[in-house]
Amino acid sequence: MNKIEQLMNGVNQTIEQAMKGEQSSIDKFSEVKGGDGKIAVKRVYDFVNTVGKRDQLTTFDPEVIRITETIARAIMHREKSSFIICRELYHMRDSGKLKSLGFKNVGEYGKAMFDLAPLTCNQYARIGEYFINDDYNIVGDMPRLSVSHYIEMLSFIEKKGGSLNELRDMFLNGTLTDGMSTKDIRLALNAAKESKSAIETTFSDSEQTSEAEQTSEAEQTSEAEQTSEAEQGKLFDKTATLQKGLDAIQTLYRVSETLKANGIDVNFTSSLDEVMEGIKSLF
Repeated sequence: MNKIEQLMNGVNQTIEQAMKGEQSSIDKFSEVKGGDGKIAVKRVYDFVNTVGKRDQLTTFDPEVIRITETIARAIMHREKSSFIICRELYHMRDSGKLKSLGFKNVGEYGKAMFDLAPLTCNQYARIGEYFINDDYNIVGDMPRLSVSHYIEMLSFIEKKGGSLNELRDMFLNGTLTDGMSTKDIRLALNAAKESKSAIETTFSDSEQTSEAEQTSEAEQTSEAEQTSEAEQGKLFDKTATLQKGLDAIQTLYRVSETLKANGIDVNFTSSLDEVMEGIKSLF
């Protein structure tokens, strides 16, 4: 009798039967828990630990019992139940109970209880997380393929930055089909990732070019504004000087007229010439 058969020996004694106080062929049930008068299920599972020694897992936890025995049943019918194993290993991994049961991770639990390779357990748990719901069906609009196909898709998500939505769209547009081999799936996903990277690179280069052009335009505008401000300053200075020259001419004219009115003839020609020369020098 192998490990799974030993584990399954008596498993068909359900929790409902246990609550009635019946005795399991795996072990006797424990004493009453709490004040509701119900008999709690007790399970003792034999396994070989990480150092090769026989050990036992004793638990009263209904969730641990449910997961462990559901996986055991599924392994007995692996060809039909791989998705059950995936989803239940995911539940065990995320239950927060592995350490209290004496296991470091779900790989160690799977190896000890079911003689599954730790790497396989870890992959199955991640497939159960991403692709399978609690009814053991595939999420979204993706077809039901083999676990090995989903291992390739798992790599697309975890190592290449893909998403479930992208995978779903690939099945809808024909990039991926349910008739593809695992190799075909891998090649199609690699090609899709390379195409996406090329588009992202082109878009990034375009953005950088646009930013450079905007920066250049901004610099040119700034230089033009600075030049314009400098020219405006010079024009302001010339206008102020011109106004002073005109004011000087008017002053000389008024003084000349006043002196003439008093019978004094004064020649301001040289002074006027100097003022005019100064005004001309502005232009």
